[in-house]
Amino acid sequence: MSKWSYLHSPPTVPNVYISLNDAIKKNAETSPNTEAFIYRCADGSRQSIISKDLYEKSRCVAKYLITSGVSRQDKVGIFGPNTLARIVAEFGILLAGGVVLQLNINVKNATDAADMLDKGRCRIVFADPGENDVLFPVISSLENEDNNEKQNHQIILLRKSSSTKIAHTLLSDIQSAENAGTVLPEVYPEDDAIIFTTSGSTGKPKMVVHSHFNFINAFLHDLITEQDNIEDDGFRLQSITTGGQIIDHFCTKVLGRFCRSFSVGYGSTEAMAVTFLPALYPGDHLETGNVGTPFNGVEVRIVDSEGRPTKIGQVGEIQIRSSFLMKEYFADEAITMKAFTDDRHKWFKPEDLGLITSSGDLIIRGRVKDNISRGGRKVLPALVDDVVKHLEGLRLVATVAVPDARLYEEVCVCFIAEEGADLSPSDVQRYCEEKFSKDQSLDGMGSMPKYFVRFDEFPTLFTGKPDKQELRRRAAGRLNLPVR
Repeated sequence: MSKWSYLHSPPTVPNVYISLNDAIKKNAETSPNTEAFIYRCADGSRQSIISKDLYEKSRCVAKYLITSGVSRQDKVGIFGPNTLARIVAEFGILLAGGVVLQLNINVKNATDAADMLDKGRCRIVFADPGENDVLFPVISSLENEDNNEKQNHQIILLRKSSSTKIAHTLLSDIQSAENAGTVLPEVYPEDDAIIFTTSGSTGKPKMVVHSHFNFINAFLHDLITEQDNIEDDGFRLQSITTGGQIIDHFCTKVLGRFCRSFSVGYGSTEAMAVTFLPALYPGDHLETGNVGTPFNGVEVRIVDSEGRPTKIGQVGEIQIRSSFLMKEYFADEAITMKAFTDDRHKWFKPEDLGLITSSGDLIIRGRVKDNISRGGRKVLPALVDDVVKHLEGLRLVATVAVPDARLYEEVCVCFIAEEGADLSPSDVQRYCEEKFSKDQSLDGMGSMPKYFVRFDEFPTLFTGKPDKQELRRRAAGRLNLPVR
């Protein structure tokens, strides 16, 4: 193994140069009665749709969209929980040559989604009002409340609603209507397919564009080639795979009780699947932050602050290269350019910190933007959390930066105690004084926290992750520090 921090898992199959539209049509022709998607409801019931029905219903939706004025590469919004109806709508948008704009609405007046719809110039939105119209107020917020004004968007509901507040069309009415004279457009592999929004963990969510080529090679082709290797032994929870934040050994307590095996993955909206840690079983140990080795066709390297490769075992910034990477951030060339290295090799920079072990595993250490600049020292919040979380009576911990006039930033431990636990900030401080040594920071110079703040709950993003920016603001406010 090289002394430099670089990993590469070569592809096992060549890339396929087709669109998602080509794939759904081919599956409908070659495996018409095969279940294409299965949906498990919370009550345990099971719903599915076969390849033939998926294509036919999606084709009808596509023709409706075309007759409604949707042209190639037009953006069409979609909002709501995962359902089979949503799948039909998404493939309908793709078959029409459109681009699926995934909407995550985080505020009640839907101003965040309205901004994305305006940016994408969306005229049509598919929306799910939810069970008992629980989501309908959010959908109606997308439109003008003044009855004298024209409705902003054409709304197609994915399920029936009892409300008559806004004009709408039902998906069930258009997915069976045949428009014989309407011809579906040719869609190319490198056309835009889907726009996702990032979680916004480091600021305002970005709009990430993926092409048909990205998707077909990252997911569908693997599913097709691996289907014969997947054992079908009935519905049961065989394994739990998790990611999205740094995972530690505590999470493996689900083994034996809730699942047979436990795995960890690493990826992002921009890069999709990057690495995977093979299944752990009862008795196995998980090193904090270990996310395994790259998926086939993915390269990973670690670089220092000057962009030079680090040696094995040294912490630095993670960079990724693969054919699964996003095309761009929608309508934001400046952020797109910043996200990639400025050389001809074009490595993607997810703004994560990590290291590569001598055994070839990638270890995640935190986010670049989460690093705390304490004077000349860089403190890794994830390593502070990894020490503090073992304190008895502690339920959750999140270390953040707060302003400091002399050192620029100071280390603040925010924590939530377990129900009934009498855990004070002083208790956490004493614990830290006992546990911390100078090897817990990026430069090995020490990271003993200065502030300790107890919370009842943390502010969260729609993904369930702690909203670090809001947590910083609240912690600084509780400490009577200026908020930057």
